[in-house]
Amino acid sequence: MTTRVACLGDCLTRAQHSVDYLDLLERRHPPGHLPIARFGANGDFAYNLLRRLDPVVADPPDVITVLIGTNDARASLAGYPVERVTKRKHLPERPSAGWFQQCLGPVVERLRTETDAAISLLSLPVLGQQLDGAPAQASQT
Repeated sequence: MTTRVACLGDCLTRAQHSVDYLDLLERRHPPGHLPIARFGANGDFAYNLLRRLDPVVADPPDVITVLIGTNDARASLAGYPVERVTKRKHLPERPSAGWFQQCLGPVVERLRTETDAAISLLSLPVLGQQLDGAPAQASQT
């Protein structure tokens, strides 16, 4: 049986600059049994993901995973180029934890109402090397 999967997210899902977790997932199944459509975009915030759901709902898969928020969390860190990123990613406001929640809710709601897919929200990986450091704390809020 084939299960079609769409994976939504940022650079972690695109896997251009990180470990390809989707490749690892595909290798656990016989070839062709778990076709994965990758919808990851470098530097995206939850706001950007909300704006690019049309291709997913137009041809809904059986399963949808969502891994978004790394850039939203990083935007709260000292030294992060918020103004530059806000302009480059066409964000209407400065990223914050509250705004992340305001954008993620409609992502999930649209997927729930416009598809019959099983939806999985994936937890962010810990940012940085020190578990008690500011980057790690930002990824856990």
